[in-house]
Amino acid sequence: MRLAGIGEACGLAILLGLVALCAFHPLYAVDFFWHLELGEWIARSRGIPETNLFSAADPARPYVQFNWLWELGAAEVVRAFGFRGVRVLQALAMTASLAALFALSRAHTKRVELAFQQCGDVFGVVR
Repeated sequence: MRLAGIGEACGLAILLGLVALCAFHPLYAVDFFWHLELGEWIARSRGIPETNLFSAADPARPYVQFNWLWELGAAEVVRAFGFRGVRVLQALAMTASLAALFALSRAHTKRVELAFQQCGDVFGVVR
Protein backbone atom coordinates (compact mmCIF):
# COMPACT_ATOMS: atom_id res chain seq x y z
CA MET A 1 0.00 0.00 0.00
CA ARG A 2 1.32 3.45 -0.88
CA LEU A 3 2.02 5.91 1.91
CA ALA A 4 -0.85 8.11 0.65
CA GLY A 5 -3.12 5.07 0.73
CA ILE A 6 -2.21 4.36 4.34
CA GLY A 7 -2.88 7.97 5.30
CA GLU A 8 -6.18 7.91 3.48
CA ALA A 9 -7.19 4.65 5.18
CA CYS A 10 -6.21 5.97 8.63
CA GLY A 11 -8.06 9.23 8.06
CA LEU A 12 -11.16 7.41 6.90
CA ALA A 13 -10.99 5.02 9.87
CA ILE A 14 -10.77 7.97 12.27
CA LEU A 15 -13.64 9.80 10.56
CA LEU A 16 -15.89 6.74 10.51
CA GLY A 17 -14.98 5.93 14.11
CA LEU A 18 -16.04 9.42 15.17
CA VAL A 19 -19.29 9.09 13.25
CA ALA A 20 -20.04 5.72 14.86
CA LEU A 21 -19.22 7.10 18.32
CA CYS A 22 -21.46 10.13 17.85
CA ALA A 23 -24.26 8.06 16.34
CA PHE A 24 -24.25 5.61 19.26
CA HIS A 25 -25.65 8.22 21.65
CA PRO A 26 -28.76 7.63 23.76
CA LEU A 27 -32.13 8.06 22.08
CA TYR A 28 -33.26 11.66 22.60
CA ALA A 29 -35.78 12.06 19.79
CA VAL A 30 -38.98 13.26 21.43
CA ASP A 31 -41.21 11.28 19.10
CA PHE A 32 -39.19 8.04 19.03
CA PHE A 33 -41.45 6.23 21.49
CA TRP A 34 -44.58 7.32 19.60
CA HIS A 35 -43.12 5.81 16.43
CA LEU A 36 -42.09 2.72 18.36
CA GLU A 37 -45.59 2.21 19.76
CA LEU A 38 -47.05 2.61 16.28
CA GLY A 39 -44.58 0.03 14.94
CA GLU A 40 -45.65 -2.38 17.66
CA TRP A 41 -49.29 -1.75 16.75
CA ILE A 42 -48.51 -2.49 13.08
CA ALA A 43 -46.72 -5.71 14.05
CA ARG A 44 -49.62 -6.85 16.26
CA SER A 45 -52.38 -6.03 13.80
CA ARG A 46 -50.40 -6.94 10.66
CA GLY A 47 -51.70 -3.82 8.95
CA ILE A 48 -51.25 -0.09 8.65
CA PRO A 49 -53.75 1.98 10.64
CA GLU A 50 -56.38 3.85 8.68
CA THR A 51 -56.87 6.55 11.34
CA ASN A 52 -54.47 8.56 13.46
CA LEU A 53 -54.49 6.29 16.52
CA PHE A 54 -52.51 8.52 18.87
CA SER A 55 -54.01 11.91 18.06
CA ALA A 56 -55.71 13.60 20.99
CA ALA A 57 -57.09 16.35 18.76
CA ASP A 58 -58.58 14.30 15.92
CA PRO A 59 -58.22 10.51 16.26
CA ALA A 60 -60.68 9.91 13.38
CA ARG A 61 -58.43 11.78 10.95
CA PRO A 62 -56.90 9.53 8.26
CA TYR A 63 -53.44 8.17 8.99
CA VAL A 64 -50.98 9.84 6.63
CA GLN A 65 -47.62 8.62 7.85
CA PHE A 66 -44.98 7.54 5.40
CA ASN A 67 -42.66 6.15 8.09
CA TRP A 68 -44.66 3.00 8.79
CA LEU A 69 -41.96 0.65 7.51
CA TRP A 70 -39.30 2.32 9.67
CA GLU A 71 -41.67 2.19 12.64
CA LEU A 72 -42.25 -1.53 12.13
CA GLY A 73 -38.52 -2.15 11.69
CA ALA A 74 -37.63 -0.18 14.83
CA ALA A 75 -40.21 -2.10 16.85
CA GLU A 76 -38.78 -5.41 15.61
CA VAL A 77 -35.21 -4.32 16.43
CA VAL A 78 -36.24 -3.26 19.95
CA ARG A 79 -38.13 -6.52 20.42
CA ALA A 80 -35.13 -8.59 19.33
CA PHE A 81 -32.19 -6.57 20.70
CA GLY A 82 -33.57 -3.88 23.01
CA PHE A 83 -32.89 -0.16 22.77
CA ARG A 84 -29.17 -0.79 22.44
CA GLY A 85 -29.95 -2.58 19.17
CA VAL A 86 -31.51 0.60 17.77
CA ARG A 87 -28.45 2.57 18.82
CA VAL A 88 -26.12 0.06 17.17
CA LEU A 89 -28.23 0.02 14.01
CA GLN A 90 -28.24 3.83 13.95
CA ALA A 91 -24.44 3.91 14.29
CA LEU A 92 -23.99 1.30 11.56
CA ALA A 93 -26.37 3.07 9.18
CA MET A 94 -24.76 6.47 9.65
CA THR A 95 -21.23 5.05 9.35
CA ALA A 96 -22.12 3.10 6.21
CA SER A 97 -23.78 6.18 4.69
CA LEU A 98 -20.71 8.32 5.26
CA ALA A 99 -18.41 5.57 3.95
CA ALA A 100 -20.53 5.37 0.79
CA LEU A 101 -20.41 9.16 0.42
CA PHE A 102 -16.63 9.10 0.78
CA ALA A 103 -16.31 6.34 -1.83
CA LEU A 104 -18.58 8.13 -4.31
CA SER A 105 -16.91 11.48 -3.76
CA ARG A 106 -13.45 9.93 -4.05
CA ALA A 107 -14.40 8.14 -7.27
CA HIS A 108 -16.05 11.22 -8.77
CA THR A 109 -13.44 13.85 -7.86
CA LYS A 110 -10.35 11.58 -7.86
CA ARG A 111 -9.11 13.69 -4.93
CA VAL A 112 -8.85 12.45 -1.38
CA GLU A 113 -8.96 15.90 0.22
CA LEU A 114 -12.23 16.76 -1.53
CA ALA A 115 -13.78 13.47 -0.43
CA PHE A 116 -12.80 14.23 3.18
CA GLN A 117 -14.11 17.79 2.81
CA GLN A 118 -17.45 16.50 1.53
CA CYS A 119 -17.76 14.07 4.43
CA GLY A 120 -16.71 16.72 6.91
CA ASP A 121 -19.35 19.10 5.56
CA VAL A 122 -22.07 16.47 5.85
CA PHE A 123 -20.99 15.36 9.30
CA GLY A 124 -20.70 18.96 10.47
CA VAL A 125 -17.00 18.83 11.28
CA VAL A 126 -15.93 21.54 8.88
CA ARG A 127 -17.83 24.80 8.68
